[in-house]
Amino acid sequence: MQSPDATHLQPIGRRALLALAMTALLTACQTAPPAPPKETPAQARAKALSQAGFVAGEDGWALNLDSRVLFAFDSDALSDQARLDAKKLIKVLMAAEIDRVRVEGHTDNVGSADFNQRLSLRRAEAVAREFAAHGMPRANISAVGFGMTKPVADNKTEEGRAQNRRVAIIVPAL
Repeated sequence: MQSPDATHLQPIGRRALLALAMTALLTACQTAPPAPPKETPAQARAKALSQAGFVAGEDGWALNLDSRVLFAFDSDALSDQARLDAKKLIKVLMAAEIDRVRVEGHTDNVGSADFNQRLSLRRAEAVAREFAAHGMPRANISAVGFGMTKPVADNKTEEGRAQNRRVAIIVPAL
């Protein structure tokens, strides 16, 4: 008796093997393609932050808000437009399940360091209060004033000073 191997299969055995292979091939063609991988919660938050204008940085995501649209000169009272913008931003953050931020106030170099330090903190606090008024837990919002210590532009020109008068919203690293 001969041992069966692939080269000595009976013609019916080859046909059966071919039919089995064709059935497997056709079955494989009928299955749905694998679903794309789901977005992780961290990826979803990063996407939402990026779409809202935040930029990834060393200590988290940052969004600079120009103080010209937030506050009048030498004031810590939010403009009506700033209140609306804050409300929209809070909705984006809360929808992305982000409920912890740091608000950083900055100024230009006009005036004394002490005055600018206090003004920058008052402005950061005003934005923090607005965020809390729209649903973010106040205990999860820190406000910091940096005064004129962290300029992003040259204070020698009005344009540069305007860029330095800002409030930044920082979302800690995800």
